[in-house]
Amino acid sequence: MNEDSVAHYPFDSYVARLGIELRDGKSSLRLPARITMWEGALGYNLHTTGRPGPDPDDTQLTAIVARNGAFALFALCAYGAMLVLAVRADPETAHR
Repeated sequence: MNEDSVAHYPFDSYVARLGIELRDGKSSLRLPARITMWEGALGYNLHTTGRPGPDPDDTQLTAIVARNGAFALFALCAYGAMLVLAVRADPETAHR
């Protein structure tokens, strides 16, 4: 994962590089593999790219995961509501 932090919530995003190697159990020879990655998960945008690796038979996969706009908007609205409640709190009941 990249160096992003949940401190950037709800605008945090993450990058992961994925490497998979499939080998025959008896001969330890590399076997071809097909990988399917979906471009979404509930509340997140997932973008996957593939590029040739150092070995001609390799492909380097990179997945970028970020929260979708609707989730970020909801989180900001929730923070706004908490701020309004804190500012409008009755000082008499706040100290009890």
